[in-house]
Amino acid sequence: MECDVLRKELGGDSMEIWEEVKKIQGTTLKTLRHNKPFDVVEVDSKSVVVKPHVSGKERKISMQDIEEAFKELKKRGKITRVAIMSRYSAFNPAYVAAILAKLPNVTFSKKPIQLYRTS
Repeated sequence: MECDVLRKELGGDSMEIWEEVKKIQGTTLKTLRHNKPFDVVEVDSKSVVVKPHVSGKERKISMQDIEEAFKELKKRGKITRVAIMSRYSAFNPAYVAAILAKLPNVTFSKKPIQLYRTS
């Protein structure tokens, strides 16, 4: 009960998703379609830093981009990689999709890349 009140006071979905994304800091994820590995280097309240193994160059993704994509996923029950690219993260949709796929109650399909909220 106290946790639900705290989440509402700190921004509801924003706080909830930040807590979950913070848990994957220091892990290696893979893009959903091509299974290209990348490290989740750092997570803070404003951004997520990822480092694709192929380039070795760090990329910063706005937490707001991830939050907004998550809100659509939560509201509609699904979101495509194309929607993530066109509405939320033009340069990092594969990483945003992979991060969202690691959240609780989220599953995905590969062709096309589409994420689904399971509860």
